[in-house]
Amino acid sequence: MEDKKRTAAVRPSPFASAAGAVVFALFLIFGIVFFSVVLSENRSETGLQVLIAMFGLIWVTVCGLGIVFNIRNYRSWSQAPPNSSIATTIGVIEYDVAPDKDNLADFDTKLRKLESLRKDSLITEEEYKEKRREIVDEKW
Repeated sequence: MEDKKRTAAVRPSPFASAAGAVVFALFLIFGIVFFSVVLSENRSETGLQVLIAMFGLIWVTVCGLGIVFNIRNYRSWSQAPPNSSIATTIGVIEYDVAPDKDNLADFDTKLRKLESLRKDSLITEEEYKEKRREIVDEKW
């Protein structure tokens, strides 16, 4: 039996991407204003100013990367081929990742049929145990 892996790629919807880009832009503006005020008021310790400047640089970098990620994701929605995924009206992608019901029913059917063969004395107890072990060891 072929082992099928079911995966679901999840990504932010267009609305979430636009909102994320706006939030990161606001954080970027807040960070630039905050760090410029803190650095202009704190003139006493050079080591502290360097530490604040480094943290500010990290802040600006993370906000910039967040903006770029969200904009790229937003644009990818408009460039995706139509019907490439099932999207709801609010942009949430829905995937069917439930287990294969036919395979589970097949597993159940095999065990029940084997049990009925044993009850009707059409197979021996040893054959029953061997075949049952094979069925149980199958991936399901």
